Amino acid sequence: MELQALRSATRTMLDDVVEPYLWPDADIDRRLNNAVREACIRARLLKDDAVSNPKLCSIAVAANQATVTLDPSIMVVRSGITLGGCHKLWCVQAASMDRMDPNWDNGEQSARTTEFLIMDLAQKTLRLHPVPDSAITIRLRVWRVPTEAEEMEGDTDEPVIALPDPEDL
Repeated sequence: MELQALRSATRTMLDDVVEPYLWPDADIDRRLNNAVREACIRARLLKDDAVSNPKLCSIAVAANQATVTLDPSIMVVRSGITLGGCHKLWCVQAASMDRMDPNWDNGEQSARTTEFLIMDLAQKTLRLHPVPDSAITIRLRVWRVPTEAEEMEGDTDEPVIALPDPEDL
């Protein structure tokens, strides 16, 4: 369903069908885009990986680089692998790393082959452990929200997610 039709359905639900409208189009559009974002957060509707979205999910990491910044649209990193690598990078929480390796974040570990990814949701960063001893490219599988480019702006734009009944937004 296109934005224009979603906006019209919203106006009907709000009993705001006579001009001048109580709700400007920009307010309704913003709330519809927020609804799409919220649906993605609650139901994890957008999944991407390095094949479907290499710009978002393929990250170059320099030798001895411990942290990478993630795109703001990424909610959760599901898993990762190094390009050309044969082992999975395990996504773990900091508390789990504390149990497995109490000294993991003291800055003293020597650089070697990365095995773990520790995501900081607040900072939108990914910590690599151990720190890689050479440049690598990590390929991620993620859950995400729509990017700014995917938001509905024009009357013919459609939500980036498929819904059984788009009027439920």
